[in-house]
Amino acid sequence: MSTPYIVPPCHAEPVILYRDEHLLLVEKPAGLLSVPGRHPLNRDSLITRLQAVFPQARTVHRLDLDTSGVMVVALHADSQRALHRLFAQRQVKKHYQAIVQGRVESAQGRIDLPLGCGLAQPSTAASGPGSWQAGSDPLPAPGSRCG
Repeated sequence: MSTPYIVPPCHAEPVILYRDEHLLLVEKPAGLLSVPGRHPLNRDSLITRLQAVFPQARTVHRLDLDTSGVMVVALHADSQRALHRLFAQRQVKKHYQAIVQGRVESAQGRIDLPLGCGLAQPSTAASGPGSWQAGSDPLPAPGSRCG
């Protein structure tokens, strides 16, 4: 049996960027889970912290543990359903930025490496024509640690 992964404590606080009667826009810091993990010691998350102040807060989507960014959080069941529908229909535009180390010699290109484990859909991100793109395979390779 493998040793469970325990997320290190995240001392950074989420920042509420926008609030109305239907939703919150919240800046999730890197190192904080979006939702509680399976292990009892991985309960700290953006949604549990928000529910301490907004008990009705509901998850709409997630960001990876090491990803910081703006998350949409519903404040009631109707807004959660409507927001889920928008995400499912790809009506929500997403923009990702990566911080790279070193010198990039070319003005454009493609990084064709896996972006994460268990991806059900192919994913490609780009910031515009003639830009760098990142792609991923739709599923992890058989026998990989992600499979």
